[in-house]
Amino acid sequence: MSAGTLFSSGLIAGGSICGILYAALVGRNYIDKFQAVGNAVPWLHDETAFAQAAGGLLFFALALVTAGAARKKMM
Repeated sequence: MSAGTLFSSGLIAGGSICGILYAALVGRNYIDKFQAVGNAVPWLHDETAFAQAAGGLLFFALALVTAGAARKKMM
């Protein structure tokens, strides 16, 4: 198994855990307290070209990190 596979599996597992946490926060009506953090950067919620480019750059950065992890040799 390569380091990239382990790294990608960790991202998938982390996303799943965050999804469960989000569902629990919404279910208990605690999400309003945390939405203030998301509202601090309203320009990322728009459908403007800047918001689309910012999202694309974040995705590209994640792809670079994943590719870097995949290139590492495992012991």
